[in-house]
Amino acid sequence: MQQRVDMDYKYLFFTIILLFSISLNSQIMPSGFGFSTPGLSSSDPDGSSPENAASSAYEIKQAFPSSTDGVYWISNASINSGNPFQIYADMTTDGGGWMLIASAGGSSTASEGNSVTSLDQRIYLPRSTVITLSQDASSVMLANGSSGNKTQNKIISTDDKPINVFRSSSTSYMGAGTFHYNNAYSSFSTNSGSNWQWNYSCGPTGSMTGWPFLYHACGNASGVHFMFNRSSSSGRNWNTGQWYSAWIR
Repeated sequence: MQQRVDMDYKYLFFTIILLFSISLNSQIMPSGFGFSTPGLSSSDPDGSSPENAASSAYEIKQAFPSSTDGVYWISNASINSGNPFQIYADMTTDGGGWMLIASAGGSSTASEGNSVTSLDQRIYLPRSTVITLSQDASSVMLANGSSGNKTQNKIISTDDKPINVFRSSSTSYMGAGTFHYNNAYSSFSTNSGSNWQWNYSCGPTGSMTGWPFLYHACGNASGVHFMFNRSSSSGRNWNTGQWYSAWIR
């Protein structure tokens, strides 16, 4: 009888130890047995592959602050039938999160394409794509520079006038789809490099009806000529052969 009582106590003792061990492990072991950073869900898309496509460069930068400049995958249900596509992102300037939507220069005219993945390309996204991406963006950045430093001179929007230009589907001459409208050109501040000149002395080209025709400082060779498929001489200045680009965040 005494032997049975002793065995019962042993079973009770081991049961208590086992329950205590399980309870302790459940408090120490991270949920899902992962090693994720506190506050960062393992399901956050990092844009590293089509399967991990994010909605924007800004979303990637917010979830992964250490993200660097480069090519990422994004997706949008209203673009490319929802299939992921690649974009080039500036993850450095003013906190990063910028998506490249057009690049041109080097004395050659740009053409429309479904993806811009390098500042060495002469491509601008379709207007419908720009309009869609701009719905979830709030800022615009314009850049210009030589072939050795294509973003040497950068300006960033200070209010919503510039992003509203990209959101617009207007095809009116010097209308809401251009930086001429509502003096949207005045809503930029220099981030780096030289200042930009916007004054003009003659009527802008008749093609100034919206993306990719954004601004024409007619009669001012030192003024802004942002017309991605109008002329190989366009850019921050006229006829310099330098590169220029447009970004949103």
